[in-house]
Amino acid sequence: MAVWQLPVHFTWANGSKSGVNVWHFRQTSLPVFPLPPIPTAIKTFYDSNKQFAPSDCVYTFDGVVRDVSSVTPTDPPVLQSWSITSTGGATTAPNGVGLVIGWRSSLATRRGRGRTFLSPLSSNCMQTSDGTIADTQLTAIKGSCTTLVNTSVADGNGAIVVWSPTDHIGRDIISFKVNDKPAWLSSRRG
Repeated sequence: MAVWQLPVHFTWANGSKSGVNVWHFRQTSLPVFPLPPIPTAIKTFYDSNKQFAPSDCVYTFDGVVRDVSSVTPTDPPVLQSWSITSTGGATTAPNGVGLVIGWRSSLATRRGRGRTFLSPLSSNCMQTSDGTIADTQLTAIKGSCTTLVNTSVADGNGAIVVWSPTDHIGRDIISFKVNDKPAWLSSRRG
């Protein structure tokens, strides 16, 4: 069973102007065009959260996945590419400020956990009183996380996994955690 890497790039107008979330999913058979169920669930996740990002933010998947589980990977399949433009309005929280979703597998160690950033967020997602994530938006984001986990767990042909390059294994996500506080998507450029 192969584990595939699926990068979702996102861009916006101010500050660092770009970021990437790298997803991993396992599938018993080679993914085929247009989009298998798990990559479709990832697209749906971004589509359901597009109202929380400023309107100049665009999430993009170029259709290319990469086999990370084999030393002799198969030729990568080309899936249907997609692009989602956010609808959250013109106001942006400080550049790179968003929230982080912690994905959990059955292994309760660092190797069994992954993260996804939803960044940047529109300023209307923040409480004006204390700078935490607004309750209504936080509830909706948690709902989309629940849907993603449930879809992944229910798929009989694959699942979203936390990939551990050290162990060379993907562990299925089974839960998530979203803290009610902003997170900063910093550049890894040195």
